[in-house]
Amino acid sequence: MVAALTNESATSKSVYFALCTSEMIYITHLLEEEPEKLAGPLLADTYVTLLKGRNAWYGHKLAKGELTLEMGDSIKGKGTIQVRHFDCCPNFQLLPQTSRHTKLC
Repeated sequence: MVAALTNESATSKSVYFALCTSEMIYITHLLEEEPEKLAGPLLADTYVTLLKGRNAWYGHKLAKGELTLEMGDSIKGKGTIQVRHFDCCPNFQLLPQTSRHTKLC
């Protein structure tokens, strides 16, 4: 998914990962110094940021055909796949045409 979003551009990938990293540094700082401030919309943003890397991993594995229905919805070392309506997800477009009739979850 990252490759599709960045058109395989090294500069775009650097910017994308720099933004993700800066978000995680900010979140880590908040958790260490004042964890009580991590609430409401910021908590929701934190959750999305934490999932961003894992979802990019899923998209990459889907594009390479390395995820299968037989693997179930819990991937060792990555946890449970969060998407329940997979065909609504941009990653669905990465699946080969022949496997689009099945869903991961």
